[in-house]
Amino acid sequence: MAELLRKVKYPYVFFVLLLVLFGGKIKKGTKTAHFVLFLLFSHTIIFGYIFTNDIVAYHINDNAVQMLWFLLFVLVTYWYVAQHNYFKGFINLSYYACGLQLIIAMLNHRDNIVNPVWAVIHAFTADVRYKNQFGFVHPGYTANAAFLVLVLSLFFFENYRKTEEIKKPWFWISFLTIDMVAGLELAAAVERSGIISTAIVFGVYIIFVLLRVRIEKITLMVLALIGVGVIGILEATGKFEEIWGKSNRDLNITVNYPLFKAYGNPWTGLGFIENAGFHADRGLFPMATSSLDMYYVYIYFATGLIGCILIGLVLVSILVKLIATKKTDLNILAIGFFLSMLFFAFWQCNLFTHRYISSYVMTVIFLCSLSRDFCMGEDKCTNTESMG
Repeated sequence: MAELLRKVKYPYVFFVLLLVLFGGKIKKGTKTAHFVLFLLFSHTIIFGYIFTNDIVAYHINDNAVQMLWFLLFVLVTYWYVAQHNYFKGFINLSYYACGLQLIIAMLNHRDNIVNPVWAVIHAFTADVRYKNQFGFVHPGYTANAAFLVLVLSLFFFENYRKTEEIKKPWFWISFLTIDMVAGLELAAAVERSGIISTAIVFGVYIIFVLLRVRIEKITLMVLALIGVGVIGILEATGKFEEIWGKSNRDLNITVNYPLFKAYGNPWTGLGFIENAGFHADRGLFPMATSSLDMYYVYIYFATGLIGCILIGLVLVSILVKLIATKKTDLNILAIGFFLSMLFFAFWQCNLFTHRYISSYVMTVIFLCSLSRDFCMGEDKCTNTESMG
């Protein structure tokens, strides 16, 4: 079952490729989107085929090939969606496909269902967390898949929020069923990063879209102060150190950094193998290794300062363009999604990677959101209420 769930992305990729092949003329996208794609392709080619480490050459080549397929999928999907104004259809397809995956996983692993309130409390208070996987290879995959579906549900809801379709039973039956399953699996996975990331994007959507709080400097300052206050409380009570210690991310310092110093290059890293390779194959390097679960640390250790610069440019380009684009409801939701992914990637390697289905979907969403006429798929964009 676990292997089946991991391979669900392949028929999904094949289906989208068929759409592109029979979709007709491809439309050019925005300069920013193409610049982002250029940087991602450059990162893969440079560290997959130019700056390589002979010790792990085979694993680098394997990872590079899979990354190129991932980027090609993202490229053709983005082009198709842009050409046919198909963002609404892409969201609906992704929401139902990924939601169905979670439903099947839950039906096959009913014994993994737990009280969601207890699970969330357990995630932040227990010394030892008892995680549930629902057939995925790791609870992190479960949380990531559930997080993706819950975020897609907001885009799905925004698709129909101002239409008559929202009054029909089919909408609420499908919406509530899929979200309930995703919420139960997210809680049962007991992954703090997934829970907090979901709270971030839902908070942004509720505050700035549903409650219509204007995006002004004072609003951002208040939110920043609240964030600083929460961090201060966690630090003062020792909770931050407790959470950090339980997460095992300190192994990046105690185990992986000595490895990086011994066999890596500050400019080009240890080698562009997938992060799980550091954990799964302990015989890759002469020294001990641990899984590089933090995306930013992984990029530095695997591809060095040059890799950090390339990926940093990608993240900055997306963020700047999202902020500069007119603040429609959809744009604000995309910003919330991006911020939540930035936080999630601090704990997991789930940005711009072939390993997570969420990475396929979210990269396409971010590329589409860089367009000036970013809309829900109507012939003319009507969702243009300014939010400040």
